[in-house]
Amino acid sequence: MSKELSLSYFFSLVKLLFLLTLTYSSIRGVFFYYNQISFDSLSSSIVINSFLHGIRFDVAAILTINTPVILISFLLPFIFINQNSGLRWLQGIFWLFNVPFIIFSFVDLLYYPFTGKRNGLEVFDLWFDIKDQIGQLFTQYALISLVFTSALICIIRINRCKSSKHTITKSKYAILFLFTAVVVVLGIRGGLQTKPLKAYHALAWPSANSGDITLNSTLVLLKREKTNLNKKNWFATDELAYQAITPKVNTASTLIHKGPEKPNVVIIILESYSLEFVKDLPTHASYTPFLKSLTEKGLYFENGFANGRASIDAVPSIHWGIPKLMNSTFVRSEYVSDKLYGLPEIMQNHGYRSMFFHGAKNGSMFFDITAEQLGFDDYYGRTQYDKDNPNHIDFDGKWGIFDEPFLQYAAQVMGQTNQPFLSTIFTISNHNPFTLPNEYKETLAVDDPAMIRTVRYADIALQKFFATAEKMPWYDNTLFVITADHTGENVDSEFATKLGNHRIPLLLYTPNKTIGAFKSDKIVQQIDIPATVLDYVGLIHQEKDKLLPFGQSMLPFDTVGRALFFANNQHILLHGNSVTSMQVENDQINTEKLNEFLMQVQPDDTITPEELQKQLKAYIQIYNNGLVDNSFFK
Repeated sequence: MSKELSLSYFFSLVKLLFLLTLTYSSIRGVFFYYNQISFDSLSSSIVINSFLHGIRFDVAAILTINTPVILISFLLPFIFINQNSGLRWLQGIFWLFNVPFIIFSFVDLLYYPFTGKRNGLEVFDLWFDIKDQIGQLFTQYALISLVFTSALICIIRINRCKSSKHTITKSKYAILFLFTAVVVVLGIRGGLQTKPLKAYHALAWPSANSGDITLNSTLVLLKREKTNLNKKNWFATDELAYQAITPKVNTASTLIHKGPEKPNVVIIILESYSLEFVKDLPTHASYTPFLKSLTEKGLYFENGFANGRASIDAVPSIHWGIPKLMNSTFVRSEYVSDKLYGLPEIMQNHGYRSMFFHGAKNGSMFFDITAEQLGFDDYYGRTQYDKDNPNHIDFDGKWGIFDEPFLQYAAQVMGQTNQPFLSTIFTISNHNPFTLPNEYKETLAVDDPAMIRTVRYADIALQKFFATAEKMPWYDNTLFVITADHTGENVDSEFATKLGNHRIPLLLYTPNKTIGAFKSDKIVQQIDIPATVLDYVGLIHQEKDKLLPFGQSMLPFDTVGRALFFANNQHILLHGNSVTSMQVENDQINTEKLNEFLMQVQPDDTITPEELQKQLKAYIQIYNNGLVDNSFFK
């Protein structure tokens, strides 16, 4: 056997992959051509950059599909003596792996006008909606058929099976294999960034609104998490489902800002902050004395609920008003590009500047991308903090910037921002590994568990933030919304229930006392925050058509309220002193009376268990059908 190995297969494969990359770019061009109306607001530079950025996603998709083909190509010199036979075999394997995805890409082009988003396998669910139009669709999209056929012919003709006289030694062949493996891994990951490339990254640059240009259908199919949302038809139409959840009483609020200047809004999201940390309990006093003191100065809801169990779920709930009612998180689902109106986007139309602060590394939990998609003007993460504080020693060594200096940084940035503004601040320190700054390690509650110590530290950081903020001109004319992203580790076993694991503090505080001190037993949730903010600033009636139907304003605090969330593979509706739950697997539904530790609620005797079950089904149908069809705001 010869000690030299042919490079024919390697050269042939490189040529095939290059031509396939050109094909994907051509498909992107056809996609843009037929869907220009969806991108009319984009500048030429954004469109061009979207095409260029799309190559990164094309490479990731192509290398993911062709990893087996690449491995096989390196084995072929050991299998085939006749190079021409081996090359024909390689080309056959290549077509077997790639043609289905090319076809799928063109199918997706047909469906995009119906869905308004890049699609996964859910496109086949729409077949019955457009089957009667299939003839005119193929006529209308004749160019697609032409490009598809031409692409295949070009690849076949340009890459005819040709053997090469180039050979290398086995040792160099092994080095070539290792080099190729590294390139493939980097290509699939999309580069050297912290997190592997996902479809969601397409929204980061050059614009959140150009993400569908940047993406390709193959990557959407391969890399988005499966959510298994199925359309529901418990109600004959979605309009009937909406009617089932529409409030039957007038809940207009009188607690609105009435000053001549538009109020600022600061939303503070405390990392892993359970209700049990704030309350005085039989087993311990509050771990958060400052936050507890604030609850006595504002409108404090003792029955606040998180709509999810993870930080990545909280930001969409708090700013889009969308609950987590599926197994997957919204921002990693195929529905992330659905048309929704974020609170920053809505308020931007009324002169508000918006900022998102999160002290972790940029890219953490996709917050920077989510913030852009929501419509925030500016994002401040660890990258921006490092740039503005080049000699700092505030990094916790694991996660990001300690809360105390980062909250001071946020206060200073807001002090330099024109009013009115909307600002969201997301703390980080109460997060595994529960690190404390050196100056607190030997002094702050040294006998407490590490997690409780960081809870106390975050409370101190919050207190110092307010001490700084109250000296600034923007402070008095500001609504502070203080809540948590989700609950932390349970300290009291009584809170370790499906409801207890969602109980968080929720406080509305205005230094000018527009909203007075009051403790309410109304059930409220994170998804109520967008409507509440718009209600307070006087925009609720003007912008109500841009709000999702799941939340409601908290400001009529004498009403019953409700909460929606997903736990233990159940959809749960909490209303008054009733808990209605539905099993995902079999749609089994039941309603029971509330029996929760230290939870007093206002009962609602005007609604029957059957009506609550009907309402839960209505919420699920509206949620599933709205996301699957991208029809919330059509």
